[in-house]
Amino acid sequence: MPPQQNAEWKHGDDALSNAAAVLFEQGLANPLGLEYREIEIAVGDPWNGGGYPIKTHGWISPKDGKDGQFAVAWNGLVYPVVRVGDTADLHQDWAPDAKTPKGNRWDFWNASESLSVSYASPSVLKMVLLLRLGEVETATRIAKLTEPKTKGDPYLSLANDWAWFAFERAVCAHERGDDRLALADARLLTKIQPLIEAEAKQRDFKLATDFSTRIRDSKLPYLPFLKELPALLTDGERRVANRENPSLSKKDIAALIDDLQNVDARQWGQPGGVSLAQDARVQALVKRGKEVVEPLLDAMENDTRLTRSVSFGRDFFRSRHLISVSEAAYAALADLLRVQFKTYDEKGALFSKKELAAQIRAYWAKMGALTDVERFYTTLKDDQAGEDQWLQAAANIVQSSDVESHGGWTTTPDRKVDQKIQLRGESLRDGRTPSVSQLLAQRSDDIAAIRTHSTRDHFLYIDAGQMALYLTEWDKTEAISTLKKRLMRAWSIGSEPHDILAFNGNPAEHFGTIIAKMTLARALSGDETAYDEYAAWIQKAELKGVSFGCDELQKPLIQGAARPSIGGAIDYLFNDPQSPWSNVLAQGNGFWLPGFWRTSLPNTAGFRKQALRGLADKTLVGTITFNPPKDWNTQEEAQIQMKGMSMGFRGSNGDPDTPPPGQKCSFRVCDAYAYFYSKDQKGPKFQIFWSETKRDAGVLACHDWLEATK
Repeated sequence: MPPQQNAEWKHGDDALSNAAAVLFEQGLANPLGLEYREIEIAVGDPWNGGGYPIKTHGWISPKDGKDGQFAVAWNGLVYPVVRVGDTADLHQDWAPDAKTPKGNRWDFWNASESLSVSYASPSVLKMVLLLRLGEVETATRIAKLTEPKTKGDPYLSLANDWAWFAFERAVCAHERGDDRLALADARLLTKIQPLIEAEAKQRDFKLATDFSTRIRDSKLPYLPFLKELPALLTDGERRVANRENPSLSKKDIAALIDDLQNVDARQWGQPGGVSLAQDARVQALVKRGKEVVEPLLDAMENDTRLTRSVSFGRDFFRSRHLISVSEAAYAALADLLRVQFKTYDEKGALFSKKELAAQIRAYWAKMGALTDVERFYTTLKDDQAGEDQWLQAAANIVQSSDVESHGGWTTTPDRKVDQKIQLRGESLRDGRTPSVSQLLAQRSDDIAAIRTHSTRDHFLYIDAGQMALYLTEWDKTEAISTLKKRLMRAWSIGSEPHDILAFNGNPAEHFGTIIAKMTLARALSGDETAYDEYAAWIQKAELKGVSFGCDELQKPLIQGAARPSIGGAIDYLFNDPQSPWSNVLAQGNGFWLPGFWRTSLPNTAGFRKQALRGLADKTLVGTITFNPPKDWNTQEEAQIQMKGMSMGFRGSNGDPDTPPPGQKCSFRVCDAYAYFYSKDQKGPKFQIFWSETKRDAGVLACHDWLEATK
């Protein structure tokens, strides 16, 4: 505790000062009387736990000769100090001419611990520390940068920041194995959480919104992100108490289960998830096979420990999920059995651990004596299994035997040309009745026949199509008739009143990907009339506003370009003024434009018509701005900006006409077409930053090249 933590404070009677006084009474670290110095402290990072030192300024406590030196940081927390530097100047840090971010940018990223301890970013909590030091003028100046948080009663906003920074630090410390720090923060939060909740209630604040659940936690009306604090506290107490215990032999199943507490798989994106099944500790159990099923079920049902893994919706959202050993055990079971079990009921409520374990036990009692392949066949044959289980069974049967799938990630090894790969379910081609082909066709029809009269029908149509694609992987000849049925429905979407598949959005956007995949599958299975039907459909489809999935929509055009109907569709799509693709540089096409230029479509006769028009168009369309060469290893050489799209640039290759960093160079429509043909289609050399005279010559060369290579 800072030495003057409880010193008397004669503060102003304004709302901010009154709220600040309550926070210091509740335990917000008081920097009064401490020396302001340059310091290095370790901060967390939810992606990996962090723990790396950063330089900032803070108030150092006197050395007590026992546990090292500590400092009060700008987020109101006390930190162990890695290094103490020179004396810092508070007035210089917050001088009137100091560079500080303005507006609400800081608020958007305020989940970051590293930013919370920075002296250079304004926040209301930092104003509180300044007020406690008597720096009223400086605090008043910062208030202008932190509106509207300084309006009204700021207590809950301040308390929320303080509690969040403590919780985020605790979570990150837990991730990286700093159990002492995690436990210290968990204990602090356990003390201050009821104080904050009671004070907020007394001040009559509105209840907070917890976006991670539809059910409000009555115990945490104002600090919903602390709902996992009890689990963190219990786990921290256990880990600190047991830190001296030696590990068990890693060859023993009980030891492998015990080691699940050290699973440290990390989130792979945002939005994203944590692939627990890829963790080496989980895989060690999976490799033991059937003998671990019951021990894993027991761990899943009864183990209350936490792993070192954490998930989140966005790193800047105030929400963290501490992944349990129970979840890791389930991930091992799902990976071993190659089955994802239903985790929620018909109303969307999550099953309890006991309910989920009971579901898996019932499955294992029925299937445990069978081989993996026979389990998949039995599931596919079971009329009561339902679409989710049918789809999983089908995917397992038709998966290539050399492919590895763990936790949603699939790895395919390098293969030799013409190498024959068997499917996992190959042994099922033994003349049994019903055959796998018959079952796959039947299940596609069964899923297609389900009617919920809700938007779930959208997903059911896609699932029926996916089952037809699995049938294609297994038996191309037998798949044609099923693909025809699924595509017949696609061509008719919206033709009847109140068609649920035409409801709530653009069918081309919702179903374009599965339609394109089924078209290709049918054509490559021997029925090329699928191209003709697709050509007719895509010319009528509403493509305006379709951003994602256009690359899939274009694949049948690429594969079937030699077919007259597809050639006609290409001509229409890239030249008719009614088509949003008649100008590929137009706003809304930026998501798929770079990939498009790397396909064979730019060399089709239909698109060349557009390209020749574009090469004659000298309208300005965009700019290119180069970054300093010293930054080229960490970012693109330059940034290309066109209306509604932005893309990085690499490839100046020492060109003497490369402009200096920061200079914005404009380019024309004709330049863009010449540039993309040069970059992606082996056209004549062209750079969009050349002088206009040189670009004119390059555009002419591209025009002549297109004419010559028809």
